[in-house]
Formats: sequence, C-alpha cells, structure tokens
Amino acid sequence: MNPPKYIEWLPRVSQIVEFAFPFVWFARDQFHEWLRNNQIELEDYMKEASEGWTYVHTAMETYAATWKWNWKKYPKIVKSGIQFHKDTGIETLASEHYIRTKDYQWTIDRVAVYNWEVWILDWKTFGLAKHKFWLPIPPYKKPYDKLKKARLQLSLYAHAMQVRNIAVVELDEDWYHFHPLELIPIEECNKIVQEHKFSYIDQL
Repeated sequence: MNPPKYIEWLPRVSQIVEFAFPFVWFARDQFHEWLRNNQIELEDYMKEASEGWTYVHTAMETYAATWKWNWKKYPKIVKSGIQFHKDTGIETLASEHYIRTKDYQWTIDRVAVYNWEVWILDWKTFGLAKHKFWLPIPPYKKPYDKLKKARLQLSLYAHAMQVRNIAVVELDEDWYHFHPLELIPIEECNKIVQEHKFSYIDQL
C-alpha cells in the first residue's frame, strides 16, 4: 500500500534506479539458482528481506525520535544502527522524509547534520535475509555494485533538496559501514531521468 502522499502516476526514484541499473537476466538467473541450491523459495526470501528492511527502518526512525528502542527482531543489526548514532552524534532534521519533484518521488531515510554539514543518509541492510535462513555469511567486502545504484538514488534526493552530502549507512550484525558517496552531477541525473521518462512513454 502506498503512503498517503504518493501520487500514482509519478515515478518513484527506485523505478529510475532500476531503469539505469537493471537486474539483467544473467544476474537474475544466478540469484534464482542460488535460492534453489539453498532450498529457499523466492517468495519467502523476498518477504523476509522486505519485512526486515521495514523493521530496521522503523527502529532507526523510532530511535532518532526517542533515543530508545526495545528491540526484539534483528537485535544485532539494530544495535549497529544505534551505535552509528552514538559514534557520529548526528542531529536528525527529518526522518522518513517524503519528497516530490515534477519527475519523481520517494521517501528519504534520514536528513541529518553530521560534522556541521547537512547530509542525506540511507540505511541499507544488504543480505539481511541470510540471517533468517541461516545462510553462510562471507567475509565482508565493500558492495561496490550496490553502492553505484545507491549513489544515483541519493543524488536524485540531494538535487531535489539542494543538499551536497550523501552517504549509505550499511548495517549488519557485526558492525556498521559508513559509505560517503560522490554526488552525481545534476546534468547527468537529469539525462537519466529523461531517458526513463521516454522509455515509459514508448511502452504506452
């Protein structure tokens, strides 16, 4: 169900990002084969990933407002997010902040002051569902491909709000990883947005 502010016909930022970085057939087939090898149904895995993502986001939103959280699910991941707040001392300006331009809409996880500057932050829980299904967790590697997508996502947010600083806060059971990202120039973002708009029109 869409939040009350969402406009049905206006693209979401996630749609533009998926257009620019499509889940191509080879990667998709690899993912499905990985699920089959681990005897996991796609629907079950995606349900856990979605519900876990929502839970952790709610935890971060609640903690920002109250500085408290009585966690039950994903306690280690939630604690990582709380530790990030404590270590950085970020001052929250807005949490789950809806934005809308003439070209797109979405909800920003966090707008905050960090090191005396305004930042747009996005919580990521890559691989969260692996913990639910007791899948092996490989040694940590920086998720460059995922961060490329996040860079476009956050750049679109930033240009809409005229903010210069963007970062992903990757939360896991062991710790958090703070990934400041370089802002994509507005001209490049506008080009991608227009290409997505034309591709949508072509499908009508």
